[in-house]
Parts: sequence; structure tokens; C-alpha cells
Amino acid sequence: MENKALVPEYINRFQCIGSECEDTCCALWNVSIDQDTYSRYQNVQHPTLKKQFKSDVAVNKAADRTQAQYATMKLEPSSGACCFNDKGLCSIQKELGESYLSPTCATYPRKVNEVNGEQEVSAVLSCPEAARLALIEPKGMEFVYADAYTKPNLLWNARVVTDSPNATLTAKYFWPLRMISIEILQNRQLTLSHRFMQLTILADRIDESIERFGDTQIEDLLEQFRYELTQENGIMDSAIFPANGHFQLKFLNDILTTFIEQNLWYNTHYKECLDQYLKGMQTTESSKVEETVSAFEAIRNDYYAPFMNEHEYMLENYLVNYIYSTMFPLSTKETMFEKVRYIGIVFALIRMHLIGMSAFNKGLNTNLIIQLIQSFTKNFAHTKKFKELIEKKCQQEDITLGHLSLLIMS
Repeated sequence: MENKALVPEYINRFQCIGSECEDTCCALWNVSIDQDTYSRYQNVQHPTLKKQFKSDVAVNKAADRTQAQYATMKLEPSSGACCFNDKGLCSIQKELGESYLSPTCATYPRKVNEVNGEQEVSAVLSCPEAARLALIEPKGMEFVYADAYTKPNLLWNARVVTDSPNATLTAKYFWPLRMISIEILQNRQLTLSHRFMQLTILADRIDESIERFGDTQIEDLLEQFRYELTQENGIMDSAIFPANGHFQLKFLNDILTTFIEQNLWYNTHYKECLDQYLKGMQTTESSKVEETVSAFEAIRNDYYAPFMNEHEYMLENYLVNYIYSTMFPLSTKETMFEKVRYIGIVFALIRMHLIGMSAFNKGLNTNLIIQLIQSFTKNFAHTKKFKELIEKKCQQEDITLGHLSLLIMS
């Protein structure tokens, strides 16, 4: 649709709340500056900013320098915020206008993709206001058309053509695969864990079909899968997906322990959530594994479930936003199952945090869920090290479909 963008409905309601925001966009992040923007900054004649552009914008080392990542904003040592941050507002935008922002700053928290010439816009949920709008919609995430973004300093996340000669088979069937994935996740007749395992089954079958038959069986496979979603047995029966509290706790806590040992946290809002999780879980300390798992399940039933049973749509919206914004299942390296596995482990980690936090707070509320998802996303989703750590753990443990069921189901 010409000059239109496909967007989740919340994008139409999003507006930066500036100094009222509880977090700072650029705090403790490397804010990349492209070469064109850097050159413009060097020619600015504003009396204050002219001097600051020379002192607080550092050109990257030659080995790390590209046209898109040519320089980096320096950060304030005390706050960790960008040196151009002025009480929660950007002094560059304030003094020179939005056109002087780098593509990174001009676009965030929006994430702009292009599929077959059509623009798609979503938001990264590391932004508190975007997280609020995306997560609290009880009807679920809906998609509409809005005016496309046409600003010259727009940052494109990815631009793909699904029917190009070199396109992968998941790209060729991108639309039907993404549509059925979102439909599965939004089917509220089932628990979210059950829905996610259905998505896992689909991904595994797609990978197997591609490996054995190329693209000759995918349409039939999708038709068969949709039929199975209408039946009362098979993948509609949660009993076929095993759960194991011991394996779930050990695997996820091993990952969390690595985060802590390697100091992979820096966001103060995430640290608050992590501390609440750890203190909440102290009630489950025991020398016997069975007692620890039993106590964890008691916390889930007593504090987590009463609120989450009525607000599971918040985690559903998180997953749907992730699926949409990452153009799932497109990938040049990963299989569809590997992409689902990663999403599933992140989902399980977020849920585990919330269970521990519910023990600390004697229950949950929407603000706690928003704070965790926003700060978790800001702390981990923008670093390659996080994903590499999870992938390494999956390889070490040889996490298959069956193992993923143990992590997801409860």
C-alpha cells in the first residue's frame, strides 16, 4: 500500500513523554553516529554545541569504523547518559531540530522494516512508554495501516524481498508462516504456554519438511496444521507436552547465574527486578531439590497465577510484538525452530523473574510486569552477548523440542 506502513495499533498512540519518562533512552548505551551526521555536526555553528560536538563525539577506531557506525556519543561518567542529555531531553533536538538527530536517535524506539517494498513499523519495548502501550491492551495486539515514515534520517532495521531468487524457503512462505504464528499465540482458548508449544511443533515440522522435501510440502503442511488446530486431541491436548519443574529451574537459574557472574546487567530498573526475584526466591532455599521445586510451584500458585491468569495477555502481547518486529521467521542462519527456541527461553526467563518478584511483592500488578519487560529488554535484547550465551547453553545441553516443553510448560 503506497505511502502506508503496517503497524501494531499502539504505534498510532505512541508519543515520547520526554522528561516525564522513568528511564533515559541513551543511558549506558553506545549511541552510534553515521558518517553523514558526524560531518554535519562538525560544521554546526551553534556556540555551545559546536564545542561540544568536538569534545563529546568520538570517532570510532579505524577497524570498527563504518559509514553507519562512524562515531559514538560520549557518556556522562556519573549518570551513564549521553552527554547531550539535558534533564531527559536531547539538547541537539532542542537547539537544532529533529533533522539533526542521527538515524539511531531519530528513529528509536521505533523499529522500521521493509518487506517487499511495504514499510512495517513497531517499537522496541526497551522504551517504557512503548512497553506500556504495547503490553496493557487486553484485546490483544491488532495491526492497522498508518502513514509511512519518510524522514531523511530514518534508520532502517532490515529491508527484504521474499520472492527474490536467493530467498530462503521461510522467506518465500514468510506471510503464511508469520500469520499462523501470530494466530496461534493469540488463541486464548489455551494457556500461553500451550500455544507456544504449538508454535514450537510447527517450527520443527517446517524445518523437517524443508530438509526432506524443499518447498514442495509446505503449503500442505500448513493446511494440515490448521486442521489439527480445530481438533480436540493431538496438539490441542496440553497433556502431550511434558513439564519438569526441576529441569526448568536448573536450566534457567544457570543462565541467570551466568548473567550475574559476568556482570551482564547495568540497567538500574532491571537490577531492582533482579533483586526482587532473588529475595523472593530466598523463601525456596532448601538442600533438597524436591522442596525447592515444590516451594517454587507454591509461589506460582499463590502469588503469580491469581494476577497472571487474568493478565496473561501482557505476555502474549510481548511475544506477538517480538514476532512482528523481528520479521519472524526470516533468518539467514537459524532454522525456524532455533528462532522459536530462543524466543521460548527468553519467555521462560521473564516468567521466572515474575514468579520470584510475585513472592517478594506478595502478588503482581501491571507496573511490575511493564518494569520487568522494559528493563529486561533494555538490558539484554540490544547486546549480542546475551543471545550468544543462550545459544551456547542450548548447544551444551542439546535443547530439543522435548527439552523446550520442559522449560515452557508448568
